[in-house]
Amino acid sequence: MRRLIPLFMLLILLIQFGLGYGDVKSVEIEPENPVQGDVISIRISANPNEELRVEISFTKSLAVSDGRYELRLDDVVIPSTPNSFRVEAVGVVNLHISVRLLLGLWVTKSTRAEGGVATVSQGNVPKGTYDVVVRGEAEEGVSEVELKVKASTTIATDSNGLYEFTYNTGCIPPGSFTVRIDGYTKTLTLREKGSDVSPPPITNPTKPVTPSLIESSTLEEALRLLEDLDTEEVADLLAEVSPGRAGEILSALEVDRAVEVFDEMPLDASIRVIPETELDRAVELLERISLDRGSEVLGGVLSEGYVDRAVELLSSLGVERGAELLFGMDVDTASAALEALSDFDLTCASSLVEYGVEESLEGSVEVLEDLDDEILASILIEMVGG
Repeated sequence: MRRLIPLFMLLILLIQFGLGYGDVKSVEIEPENPVQGDVISIRISANPNEELRVEISFTKSLAVSDGRYELRLDDVVIPSTPNSFRVEAVGVVNLHISVRLLLGLWVTKSTRAEGGVATVSQGNVPKGTYDVVVRGEAEEGVSEVELKVKASTTIATDSNGLYEFTYNTGCIPPGSFTVRIDGYTKTLTLREKGSDVSPPPITNPTKPVTPSLIESSTLEEALRLLEDLDTEEVADLLAEVSPGRAGEILSALEVDRAVEVFDEMPLDASIRVIPETELDRAVELLERISLDRGSEVLGGVLSEGYVDRAVELLSSLGVERGAELLFGMDVDTASAALEALSDFDLTCASSLVEYGVEESLEGSVEVLEDLDDEILASILIEMVGG
């Protein structure tokens, strides 16, 4: 999927010539018709020491690929608080917004859609520079997802009533942004630089392979960059990129290579990535790594709230492997997984229990004792009936 560079960076910096609570006298933008790479100068005149609220919005159409949509934003600069953001996706099943914090930690905020519309809002994001990935599943039959983004903040003019700044647009993609300043509305259009100019190849062999490079490359380019790296290096890189990108790569790698890399990744990274990996490949990974590791990963997926994914994986694994992984979890996690699986596929749940009891798998008795009586009865009845 084609990379989209940080729309939010311009969004947040433009945000500082705002939707006024007070009297905005003038807004000057030079050049008036900027081309990608120009340095934009913005000057606002209002009352001295006046607080101004800005609102910037844009709409972006994202192509759907294999039922998924994605927008990547690198080096998003958040200059100050207070601020607020609202992201709305139309034509989707869900919406996930992952933000890379200090030390490479990714934090994800998710929501499910109602009527095909999913919305995530956040206020007072701390000052800093972030990598952001907006992604999710599109509704069946949808070829393009409409993404609506709105951001706002409050700034203050100086003692002369002025507020101004400059910004280099070299890393900003072309597009239109609506700026609202009290009764003043301005649409700023950043025109594309000469389309006949080709960007330098991203696979320059002298360039070090970094998480940022893997994140920003196309999938094909990322796979080429990883070809000559050893398993541990690839595992370390995938642990640092977004879960969505790591899942794409694990799904595309040759299966033996994918298993080796997945088994080498830190446990917390494996847990984050497996929900983003294609189902068939995720099943292959869980079938071929060690039992203890598989149980830890599957239990972690459930504990992190990906209940639907954990259940889907359990029902897709063979009975023997599924039972071994299930009863290899701690009792509380295994009980929760079995209860969720019973709601999804009672026949599968009863098959796993039957295998676990017949094979006297360690932990099976404790898990059954921990089950809700009504759910246990349903499983036993299904076993007898089956």
